[in-house]
Amino acid sequence: MKLLFRVTDETVGPGKTCIAWRPNGNTLAMASANKSVILYDRKGAIIDVLDVTGNVIGMSWDKEGDVLGILTDGSSQALLWNINTRNAEPLETAMGARELPLCLVWSTISSLLVIGNNNGNLFIYNHKLSRKIPVLGKHQRKITGVAMTKQDQILCCSDDNSITLSSPDGETVRTLTLSSEPDELKVGEVKRPGGNVDTIVSAVLGKKTLFLSTLTDKPKDNENEADNSMNLQFQEKYGNIVAHVWYNDGYMIVGFEKGFVVCISAHPSEMGQEIFSVAEYKTYLAAVAASQAFGKILTVGDHQIKVREMRELNDIFVIMEVDTEKDLSQVECSPDGQLVAVAARGGGVSVYLTRMPSMGAACGDTVAVLSSLNQVTYLPEGDKQRGIVINIAIEPSLIAVGPFHIAVATNNRVWMYDVHHLGSNQPVAEGDYLSTVIDVKLNDEYVCVVMEGKARLHRIINSDSHPSITFPEPSRNSRLVAAALSNHFLIFSTEANYLVFFSLAEWCVVSEYRHTSAIRQIHPDQDGLRIAIFDERADTWVYSPVDDSMHKLPAVGSAIHYKSALWETFTIDRDTFIVYDNANIYVYLLNRSQIEGESVVYVGSTKLPFAHSPLMLSKGIVHCLTSSGKTSGVLLESHRTDTVLEGKPPAVIRDLLKQALQLKRLRAKNSRVCIIVREKGCNQETLIGALRPPVTPICLNSRGVSPMTHGLFVVSAVRVKPVGVTCGPSAPITVA
Repeated sequence: MKLLFRVTDETVGPGKTCIAWRPNGNTLAMASANKSVILYDRKGAIIDVLDVTGNVIGMSWDKEGDVLGILTDGSSQALLWNINTRNAEPLETAMGARELPLCLVWSTISSLLVIGNNNGNLFIYNHKLSRKIPVLGKHQRKITGVAMTKQDQILCCSDDNSITLSSPDGETVRTLTLSSEPDELKVGEVKRPGGNVDTIVSAVLGKKTLFLSTLTDKPKDNENEADNSMNLQFQEKYGNIVAHVWYNDGYMIVGFEKGFVVCISAHPSEMGQEIFSVAEYKTYLAAVAASQAFGKILTVGDHQIKVREMRELNDIFVIMEVDTEKDLSQVECSPDGQLVAVAARGGGVSVYLTRMPSMGAACGDTVAVLSSLNQVTYLPEGDKQRGIVINIAIEPSLIAVGPFHIAVATNNRVWMYDVHHLGSNQPVAEGDYLSTVIDVKLNDEYVCVVMEGKARLHRIINSDSHPSITFPEPSRNSRLVAAALSNHFLIFSTEANYLVFFSLAEWCVVSEYRHTSAIRQIHPDQDGLRIAIFDERADTWVYSPVDDSMHKLPAVGSAIHYKSALWETFTIDRDTFIVYDNANIYVYLLNRSQIEGESVVYVGSTKLPFAHSPLMLSKGIVHCLTSSGKTSGVLLESHRTDTVLEGKPPAVIRDLLKQALQLKRLRAKNSRVCIIVREKGCNQETLIGALRPPVTPICLNSRGVSPMTHGLFVVSAVRVKPVGVTCGPSAPITVA
């Protein structure tokens, strides 16, 4: 979690702050003692301010998030603030003298607004029809809480020690008589075997007891009779109940003033049982919240916010210190679970970003990731220590990176920033396109903007020398399927199965290849001379436009689940590439042999950690984007160097030798492998097998040592008669 913005008590005024997230959006309504309601967007910018006559005692959004209902102390009127028109409509709720509204709630399925007042009367308002239904005498004393079921039934709790269930027209359906004054009125649901759903009302009685009652349609002999009602009492050490919340189909989290958090089940087989309990805070607990979208339980207390996994309450997701000297009072999560607002009792609100939209891109040996809602971090060679932070003007839907620029896009607009000249934090170029931007590709000079069925190519910095051009060209009478941009070429595929190479230097098409089926993905190396392609038959190939060679990848894993491919950016290992699915990374080598020609060789596989998306392959390390929006490196098993060789069995040593030979890593550090192979009596057949597929011939000098391998003693275990043309004092080895 990351602090997004903070509103201090100097801004909203001292005193208790009331907050409410807008449904279907990320707008936060905030009210405090300064007698105003302020709307903030997710960046902390003020959208609008509504001045009211008194302190706000209640706020509630309608189901669409268009109207905010507001109650203020000392006023019999409710305010209906339309966020679209910015008009505030006063709604008179009093049915007699000295009547004041105390609580309100909107229906989750209709346009009904329900308000309870201090005289025990109920006010029902159909906002869509502008219809008012006053209900007198619903309770004998003041109504302290209202709630609505998913069937639009109305629940009211009152100081007369009762809870009433009413129809949408206000007719009383049932009355539940309680042992003490109810508070914290909530509605939950429990699924029964067979698919039936029971609606359960819960309330806190006298701050000590949790009341549960199942609301059924079974007719009652006595209207005061309650079906399946239960009073749950807790250990004295927990203290008073502060709050409770329903989650995950029949479970509740109950928070206590002494810092304890308890999970209760409402399922028939375990009704009222404590599933989980923990002393979460040492001093106090202020509030609890549950976010199904986020999958987390949130609590606040002791100047902290703690987040636990909903499916495994023993797992703590994060603990954050809230930078305020005042005690905390409220925690609310946005509908999508991305934002959390924490209010302080003395005023002020802190808003946190729970999870970043996971967004990243790579070009060559450079990675860029979305590090905040309005920031992109540029990582040369994936090095976090050298990261450059670029502030951007929008919250993007996608990002792209090139050698010198980053691009951010949303809807049909793209902004490009020069990474090395950020004095003004202004984009060096921006453009509007004819339809929604799906992808953006960059190199040092050009940008390719991919839209549905077509792509637009032009210079990053506009120049008259090369006007923009759209692909596929009209003469092809076909739609674009995939596109990629290398250092020298724009490469794209069409629905007509063509793979087309457009030269940026010649500004014309220089090569075409027609495949047997549509090419769905294109992944070129940096020069664009070797391309990994995925076709619609779930086959993966390596194609080169130099000689029209096409090599099919050996079948490893489930090719239909392959997601993408990456080429090694390190010069020495440039013939290595990977393909990956959700669970594994598969390493391949484009092998060039003087004996058997060119082929694609499977080298090995590496487990891909959960929720990791590979972005770049450099020096045997796969740089991945994690679900938290950060980068993480995964070292390929095939590139792992084992420095401890003594004591390993011969089979392991031979595998290390084979690995080094396959990857053409004929270096001094591998000489120890070869020495140990010789000492363990490795025979000629074993080494010949290790040498396949053939590698570049190794020359031996008079001591049996290859100058190009700096002391590689592998050949001392094989008796080979030098044949062919000698090279100085050495002769090439030939493997039959």
